Amino acid sequence: MWRGGRLATIPCPAPAGSRGPRVHPVGDALYVTAFGEALRRLVDGRLERVVDDPVFRENFVVAIEPSPAPAGGGARVFLTAERGWFELRDGRVTPWATPMNASLAGKRVRSFVRSPDGSAAVSFATASGNGGMLFGADGKFRVRLDESIGLRNRALRDFCPDTEGGLW
Repeated sequence: MWRGGRLATIPCPAPAGSRGPRVHPVGDALYVTAFGEALRRLVDGRLERVVDDPVFRENFVVAIEPSPAPAGGGARVFLTAERGWFELRDGRVTPWATPMNASLAGKRVRSFVRSPDGSAAVSFATASGNGGMLFGADGKFRVRLDESIGLRNRALRDFCPDTEGGLW
């Protein structure tokens, strides 16, 4: 972590072959996930365990977001690469009901981004056939992201919403 003009090493457990830790900024919090490990959060320059649940240990976490209002109340929803969305509320992890899950079944999610308008894009790993999907703010499928819409190549690695409402 680079802070105050200095580099500090923060021990973060990550078993061999886990692809290492991944950081997830959510509001004013920073969560850290690693395959085979509990969910952790950065607190006062150290990683504090949030919850140790098999869903976190057995899945690669792609994204973490605040749970949607009005029921949000500090809960978080998170997308796993192969099992879809889950919700973390009051220390309990449960499947999160969103229309996206039906479209993601059988796919391995590589990346995810939520645009300012609430829509979301996911890309898939090569083993899932590459390409991706775009979902509306309501979580409903809108369009497949592949050659059928004019992309030259269906190998999508990442997304970025721009300042004018576009998705790169």
